[in-house]
Amino acid sequence: MLSLGIYYNLYGDSPMTLGRALLIAVIGFLIVFAVLGMIAIFVKWMGKGFDAAEKRKRATAQVRVPDPPKTDPPEEPALPENTSAGTLTLTDAT
Repeated sequence: MLSLGIYYNLYGDSPMTLGRALLIAVIGFLIVFAVLGMIAIFVKWMGKGFDAAEKRKRATAQVRVPDPPKTDPPEEPALPENTSAGTLTLTDAT
């Protein structure tokens, strides 16, 4: 309805002709395409920003000093086959 408000501000109460209707439609299409173009430019700009951030991340990852090698903990002696590791008491088991 905004376009009709602009129409009445420009042309008053005169009837809308085919030419005027086409003019309003063309202006509407131009506005939509201009906004879509701005969104496309914004998305490209964001993509370049993410690419630059990824490049910086990769560059800092290559400079990192490697961690010292980890040593395995000493192995505990195994229990003999006839020895238990403990007892188990069941309560309220059916």
